[in-house]
Amino acid sequence: MARVAEWVNIKRELYQHVYNQVQSRWGRVGNQIHVYRKNYEKENLRPWNLSSREELFGKINKAQVIVLGDFHSLHQSQRSHLRILKNVKRKSFKIAVECICIQHQKYLDQFLSGELGTKDFLKKVNWKKNWGFPWEHYEEIFLFAKQKKIKIIALNDLKLMSFKDSLIKRDKISAKIIKQELSKGSEPIFIIYGESHLTSKTFFEFASKKTEVLKIFQNIDDIYFQLMDQNKEVEVDVISFNAHEFCLMNVPPWVKWQSYLMYLEKKYDSEIESDDPDYTDYVDQYIKVISKELRIESNSKNLSVYTSNDFSFLKKIKSTMTEQELEFYEILIEEERSFYIPKLGIGYLGRLTINHASALAMQYIYFEFLKLKKMPFLLPENFVSLIWIEGIGYFGSKIINPKRKTETIKDIKKKVMQFGAKDSDKEALKLALFQKTKELLKMTGRSFSKAKMPVLRKASYIQCANLLGSMIGEKLYKGYRANYISLEFLLSLLKKRIDLNSFDSVYYEMLEDIENLPDSFKSKSDKL
Repeated sequence: MARVAEWVNIKRELYQHVYNQVQSRWGRVGNQIHVYRKNYEKENLRPWNLSSREELFGKINKAQVIVLGDFHSLHQSQRSHLRILKNVKRKSFKIAVECICIQHQKYLDQFLSGELGTKDFLKKVNWKKNWGFPWEHYEEIFLFAKQKKIKIIALNDLKLMSFKDSLIKRDKISAKIIKQELSKGSEPIFIIYGESHLTSKTFFEFASKKTEVLKIFQNIDDIYFQLMDQNKEVEVDVISFNAHEFCLMNVPPWVKWQSYLMYLEKKYDSEIESDDPDYTDYVDQYIKVISKELRIESNSKNLSVYTSNDFSFLKKIKSTMTEQELEFYEILIEEERSFYIPKLGIGYLGRLTINHASALAMQYIYFEFLKLKKMPFLLPENFVSLIWIEGIGYFGSKIINPKRKTETIKDIKKKVMQFGAKDSDKEALKLALFQKTKELLKMTGRSFSKAKMPVLRKASYIQCANLLGSMIGEKLYKGYRANYISLEFLLSLLKKRIDLNSFDSVYYEMLEDIENLPDSFKSKSDKL
């Protein structure tokens, strides 16, 4: 229990640090926003019970109106909406969204019908100014509706968007639109709306006594910490307040607020026409947390982090690397992988996400811990070294985001058989199955007649290493958190040097211990 308490304290400190930064960025907010937030926080201090995916979907498939609370800056929030929509067993339904204004309904209709392309649609609705949150987060929902010919209804009002104290008026307008849609027929409506509005009485004026409404909150901070106190935060995905109110628990609160902090900082920087935020600060934050968790002395004094928005580091690496090294890092960049170049102290974020930043932090800790100055870069010669590095990075990202999930071998097999999958993607998937077979035979002492698989693209090794490394990292984390392996044993694995010629043998020896850990993790497809 002492170890659990320590984990909770470390994460509470991280949460408080991030949340304080968000509050300092907020500055002055309107009175209505303040009231909405307070009501939301108060409402969510109610008693709750553990629930399940099955119970939730049972309710979803019966309700007339399903309100999905949206945390706008968090991509996982929109992914959850999409997963729910894809798994609904209803013949037909409508979707209503806060992110589009009623004045732009005609452009939304034209986009869904194919008359308007994505670029023109975003320009017509002035997405960046009127909504501002990344289109990429919402795009798949719109494309899903377009493919399935599902009607999307705009709920916001352009005339009120620029006013801080317009929430009540906007809710009244949205409620009126939803009420009109309900009067048109019996089709259920899924509403994607800001989470703080889920406790607004004004917004729910659309509902009569006969209207069966289901509210789905997401990632309530206090509940996550209550689950942490019980050591259940990883396994629990759904809780319920009552028969009509549920909450999805799919990311930790510090990840949620970090996404909002990134949004605020990018917005602030764009307004003053400065460069992107310094992502070294984000990575440094995760280095501190992971180091504390693993009781390793580490700091980011030797680290500078770059992103796809700033390729100035390429000049430096071109002047210090061989052609083969340069080719290796160029492939990593093309594949949107995050990596650390130890001899230059350069970190690169392939994607501006918490998972990538925390994986980079763990890679940095590993190289600094062992004082390694070179990353093995030859492919296929250093293939298993790359798998191990990906595994180490994924493990670190799980310390920051325990709710992160990876694919399983079953998922990979399914994708290989999937009709329409790209040949380039299939090569990496087939290589993953080949490598797993090789590992299994080696660990059981059987000969492996097929020594090599012909691989046409070096990028396939990168993709495959990411897949297999994620599985290793997942198992390591689950074993560590469940006390199947000790911190001392974990550190002994981290001391294995990937720069040794004998590393391949060391890798297969380590796998024997790792593969014996319970294989209890769910795949991405099981995630809400």
